[in-house]
Amino acid sequence: MCHRNRLNNIIKTGEEILLKYICTKDNIRTKSSVCPVCGERTELEKSDIYWCENCKVPLYDKTCECCGDKGRRITTDIRPVFPEERLLLEILLDKEIGTYDNSSVWNCAGNKYLIDGERIKFSVKDLKEKDADKVREQYEKFADAISYDSFNQYMDKFVSANKSIKEYGGALPSEMINAFTGVEGRLKEIRFLVSAQNNFEIIKHAINKTDEGFKDFIYNNDVNNEIIEQSYKIPCFESMFTEKDYKEIVAEGCFPMLPLTAYSLLNISEKVAQNERSISTFIANEEKGTVITAIEEGREDLIAVDMVYDYFENLFRDNVSLTNIHNEWLKADYAITKAESLAEEKVREAFDTSPKSEYKYNQNMELFNSYARGGIEYLYEKLVVRPSNLDDEEFTDARMSNIMALFNDDMQEI
Repeated sequence: MCHRNRLNNIIKTGEEILLKYICTKDNIRTKSSVCPVCGERTELEKSDIYWCENCKVPLYDKTCECCGDKGRRITTDIRPVFPEERLLLEILLDKEIGTYDNSSVWNCAGNKYLIDGERIKFSVKDLKEKDADKVREQYEKFADAISYDSFNQYMDKFVSANKSIKEYGGALPSEMINAFTGVEGRLKEIRFLVSAQNNFEIIKHAINKTDEGFKDFIYNNDVNNEIIEQSYKIPCFESMFTEKDYKEIVAEGCFPMLPLTAYSLLNISEKVAQNERSISTFIANEEKGTVITAIEEGREDLIAVDMVYDYFENLFRDNVSLTNIHNEWLKADYAITKAESLAEEKVREAFDTSPKSEYKYNQNMELFNSYARGGIEYLYEKLVVRPSNLDDEEFTDARMSNIMALFNDDMQEI
C-alpha cells in the first residue's frame, strides 16, 4: 500500500476516534453526522484532547489504551503533521534538517504546532520575513530523503492508544453495530487495565506445577539454560522484568513453554483469538497441538513458537478481514513451504548418483558425508552409549539388547 493510501486510512481512523457527535433527540453519542436511530442530523460534540507522555501521541480519552498512563489536556482539535510538512517546518524554523525525524509532530487548534507534546513558537509574521525562493530550494534539496518510518510508527501507536472496546467491532455486521450504537449512550464503559507482567502471570497460574523437579530440567540442561539466559536479553523481557521476576514468572512460571513462546502466545491471541482458539484452549484443551496434549504424549523438549503458529494457523488463514495479519500469514506460509522444499532438494542432491559436473559431485559428496556423520553419531548413541537394560525382553547381551531396542523404537517408524 502506498503512503498516501495508508495516510488516508489513518486520517479516516483518526476522525472516527476523535470526532464525536451527539443526537439531542435520542440522547445518544455516535461517530456519524447522521443519527443511526432517527436519521436526523447530529451535532458535533466538543472534545478534549489529551497527551500521553509515555507513548507521545494524542488521546481522545484521558487514559491511554496502550500503557494505561493518564494524559494531560492539550487542545480541543488536532491533526498529524506529515513528513513533507515536517521538513518544511524544520526549514522555516532554521532547524538542522532531520531534527524532527524521530519526533511526534502534530498541529492543534489555533494552528499551533506540537513537538513531542510541547508547543513551539511559530507565527505568520516570521513567515513573511522568509525568502520564498530559498525555502523552496532547500525543500527540493532534501525532499528525496523524506522518511515515513517514524511517522508510521506514531500513527500506529495513535490508533492503538485510542482503541476502546467499541473499536473492535470493525468486522461485525453493520446491523449489529447499528443496534449497539442505538443503546451505547445508556451504557458506561469501564476500563480494565492490566500490565504486561499480569499476562505472563495468567499463564503461570494456568499451568499448575506440583513437582519442583522441572527446575532441574531448565537450569541443569545446558541448552535450556542458555536459551533462558539469552532470552532475558531481549528488550521485551529485560525492560519488563527484573532478572529474578523473569525467572520466576516467565522461565519457571510459563514452563514447559520457552519464554518467546509465551510472549508469542500472548501477542497472537490478543490479535486473533476466538472462543475455540485462545490462550486457555492452547494450554488446557485436550486436542492436537495443545500444551496439555504435548505433556500427556510425553514430549521431552520445551515448547517452541512453531507450536503456537501451528495452533492458530487456521485463524491466520481464515481471518481475511484482518488484512495485516492475513498478509503476514501468507508471507510466512510461503517462506515455510520454500524452506521445506529446499530441505527436500538437499536430501535428493546428497544421494544423487549422476551429478552433471565435478563441482556438483563434490558439493553432493559434502552433503552426503554430513548426513552420514550425523547417522553414525546417532547409531553410536543408540548402540553404544545407551545403557543396556537386562529386562529388555529375553536379551541379556548388551549389544543384542541395544540392537533390538533400536529396531523396536526407531526402525519401525521408517
